[in-house]
Amino acid sequence: MVPERRQYPRTDVAVEIDCRLDGVGLRGKLTNVSQDGCCLEISGETVEPGDRIVLAPSKLLVLPATVVWTEGELAGLTFPSPMVGAMLDQFFNYQTIPNPG
Repeated sequence: MVPERRQYPRTDVAVEIDCRLDGVGLRGKLTNVSQDGCCLEISGETVEPGDRIVLAPSKLLVLPATVVWTEGELAGLTFPSPMVGAMLDQFFNYQTIPNPG
């Protein structure tokens, strides 16, 4: 079994989100979020590790992120610094997926 490398716990979400890649507006779907990153599903776009994406979970909040891995239409993103407080709440104000158990 591979040890967990994440410093912060993830929360599964199902959130449609606006984002920008190289100045082009896109629509993606967050599948999970933590204080230091998220997983983003982007249909029809190719992203690669090192690409910079700007997420806009609301009109008042934009978050820069960097792609660290890709697998098909999924991309793992990292934030330049961990989110806290109101920033993190913006993500969790959307529909979350209940954890089984």
